[in-house]
Amino acid sequence: MSTTPSYLPEVEIVFEYDIPDRYLHQTNELGKKARFTYKGPEKIWVFVEADTGRLEVGMDARAYNPDNENEQRDIDLFAGKSHKAVLVDANEQPLLATLVWMDNEPHENYPCKAWRDPDTNEVLYWETDPLIPDDAYDQENIHYDLKTNAWIKPFPWEKPGMSEEQWEESRKATAWHVSEELRKDKELNDPANAAIRQKVVDHLNDLENLRTKFPKPEWDYWMIPFPKHPRGDIHEGNKFEADEAIDPDRSKVDVNE
Repeated sequence: MSTTPSYLPEVEIVFEYDIPDRYLHQTNELGKKARFTYKGPEKIWVFVEADTGRLEVGMDARAYNPDNENEQRDIDLFAGKSHKAVLVDANEQPLLATLVWMDNEPHENYPCKAWRDPDTNEVLYWETDPLIPDDAYDQENIHYDLKTNAWIKPFPWEKPGMSEEQWEESRKATAWHVSEELRKDKELNDPANAAIRQKVVDHLNDLENLRTKFPKPEWDYWMIPFPKHPRGDIHEGNKFEADEAIDPDRSKVDVNE
């Protein structure tokens, strides 16, 4: 969340916005809406690419200061030739102002819904519920029409990082590596290691039956973590375990359920 300069007042604007039928789904057939409160300057400068009009999320928004006589000049200098500065009035565009000004607000601070492992009850996945703007919309693909000087709407929904086909290919490839390990690994085929071999066999069964354990429609494919190898992550390329390390603190989810 950006910080409002101390010499400028903040406003709070409660607004309603559309949300997708489910997180990362690309439809609003159910007509779902949510409410959110924008907190920040009344007006902010945002920046779009000068050639495409794409919103530059990584370029810090700046609070508009009506008392600065050189405001426009300073902002244009900051934008440079590669970007265009656009003034956003939060009263008129509260959703856009929220997406730009409050994009770093920790998601676990809001009410959440958790999905739990049916065997262990461990929280495997969670999302804000209802979806906050930052979860619902893809800020990096919002565009400003440079010819009409207007924002192109509706804003795009947030999209999955991979397709279901790619997820399935990754699952099959991981299962193949485990099956090859069972077939070729001398240690696993040593009768003295029967216990650990059984764990690897069980691991392979878990991989092959992920969709049985986590069925549709309750579980979307991106919600399902690959089971961890009982001998450690000895094969590279499991993106799901890599992503696990950057998830927000799940311990706070239980409080919000």
